[in-house]
Amino acid sequence: MPSLRMKHSSLWCSASAEQLGRRCLDLDSLPSEILQLIFLDTLTTDALAVQRLRSVGRAWNALACGLVSGLKIPPTPAPFDLALRFPNTKMVVIKSSGNQVSSSVKLTTLLAQLSALPALALLSVHGIHSDATLALAHLSRLSRLKSLDLSRCELSEFPAGVLELSELETLRAAECGLSHLSDLGSLVSGLRCLDLSGNRLTALPDTISKLSRLTALNVSNNKLSHEVLPRLEALRELAELDISGNSLELLPASLAQLTALTRLDATDCDLTSIEGVELDRLTGLRQLNLSGNWRLGHCTSAIVALTQLTQLDVSGCGLVGLPAAFGLATQLLQLHLSANELQQVPECVSGMTQLRALNLDFNSLKEVPSFLSLATALSSLDVSGNSLTDLPAAMSALTGLRHLSLASNALAQVPDCIATITSLQELDLSSNRLAALPCSVCSSLTSLDFLSLAGNCLTRLPPEISCLGRLAWLDVADNRLTGLPAALASMEALQVLKLRGNCLMSPRPMAFKRWATRLRSRAAAAAAATKHAYIWGVSLLGGPSVSGTGVSAGASTTPSPSDRARAAALVTDLASDEEDDYSDTDIDGDSEDGDDQAMAEAEANGADGDGYGVEMELGRDGDEVEDGVAADV
Repeated sequence: MPSLRMKHSSLWCSASAEQLGRRCLDLDSLPSEILQLIFLDTLTTDALAVQRLRSVGRAWNALACGLVSGLKIPPTPAPFDLALRFPNTKMVVIKSSGNQVSSSVKLTTLLAQLSALPALALLSVHGIHSDATLALAHLSRLSRLKSLDLSRCELSEFPAGVLELSELETLRAAECGLSHLSDLGSLVSGLRCLDLSGNRLTALPDTISKLSRLTALNVSNNKLSHEVLPRLEALRELAELDISGNSLELLPASLAQLTALTRLDATDCDLTSIEGVELDRLTGLRQLNLSGNWRLGHCTSAIVALTQLTQLDVSGCGLVGLPAAFGLATQLLQLHLSANELQQVPECVSGMTQLRALNLDFNSLKEVPSFLSLATALSSLDVSGNSLTDLPAAMSALTGLRHLSLASNALAQVPDCIATITSLQELDLSSNRLAALPCSVCSSLTSLDFLSLAGNCLTRLPPEISCLGRLAWLDVADNRLTGLPAALASMEALQVLKLRGNCLMSPRPMAFKRWATRLRSRAAAAAAATKHAYIWGVSLLGGPSVSGTGVSAGASTTPSPSDRARAAALVTDLASDEEDDYSDTDIDGDSEDGDDQAMAEAEANGADGDGYGVEMELGRDGDEVEDGVAADV
């Protein structure tokens, strides 16, 4: 890999980047041109690169004078004084490398050094699997700390040092294995965000009621019951409360006192009733999630009084209907009624004039009423998993509908109205009884980028399918196709074609082979772009970029969203023949020490009859390059 001190390095002078990531391991020293990056805010160096540099030189010292506010700590104690080199460091992230034997020892040493950083405000310690309680006792020295994340650290008890951080505003201790929390010490004075989710807590300390400045509380997925919840009415500033995944059975009555609440999540709480809580007093509530409480059985009309409610999720609550008064919930943008026992669409939906997303999947619906067309703001409708045989013609009035799922119903033909909803971008008709795809659908729905017809009875695809010029994903797996239209080769946007479970016969049509070749070329390009970005790992946001051939102004090694999408998952089910076998195809970006890779693998899979199926998958292996600061311990 060429050094950054090549002839192109003068272009560094024009950079106005806020972040610079550096993962190259073969540098002799940091380039002096880095001094020109006067707006540099965060320098992320590889865990090994710091110690391998033969010379830190003036550039490193200059950065230590005030340009650097974040650093990446080596896996062993740094060979220099952190406070002297990086006096303005504000953020440090320490990540476990999986060494369970020495992690606690290393962590103790690191925290001792960090305590000398006068400006340190944010510390994240992730995934220390050995008991980190003793090591974290040193946190009491970080008296100016504002944010602390201990998520996935193994804690036998809550570190006493944390409870002494009187200036702490955000504390995250999710999935730490905590079973007991007795006191919150000095945290009661300023804590604004507390996350204790995913532990084994059976009770919460009474001192939680003293957190008068708390705005967000997450105690989800513990072992709490409504009897042991502390009184919450003193939390006058609480805006977000997540109590999901606990066996509460009843909501605490003190909820009604939380007048600042905007979001309440009580998913999977085994609720039997919500009548005992005056929810109508929560006039500022915007998001309410009661899903997964299958014993609830009904939805109280008190929710209607929540005039600011924009999202309501009552999926899996055993509902057979909604009160007519719900039609007054005119501010609702999202309504989730999935997995209930509805036999008809609640008529109150027609009055929800602002509704954007409606989920009615997996109920017992046999028809969609015409009045649903009155919800003209709908952009997403999911009625999959029902017993529908058609859609009313009035549905054509939904001119803003972009996402429609009719999967797993009893459709024998594509409803006529679908061809008139020209705004559709995603259409799922899988697992029905369709024998044909109408030409009108192909010629009218030119905005489609996703179409699934899997699990039907199709014997052919119409040539007009080429009219779907924006289509990127086409799934026709598990049908009865024996051939492919030549027009398929002209579909330039198509990235994913799934053909498994058909009766495609060899030899493959030349048109299809040309399309497959073009797709493989795009896959290889995406792989190269992703390997380039994630292995070489340098990006100057808003300025020139460093690549494998040096620095080039105006370019970026970071892959575009489309490249990332392809590289994350590009699945192509191809009809194969003997002379063109992709079973050994491997587009591989080799890397060492767990560096990120872009990889395309093709694997031959048998199909029914004389046809074959090949799946090509393009993805990355390894950890994603993250912005910010990290350390391996």
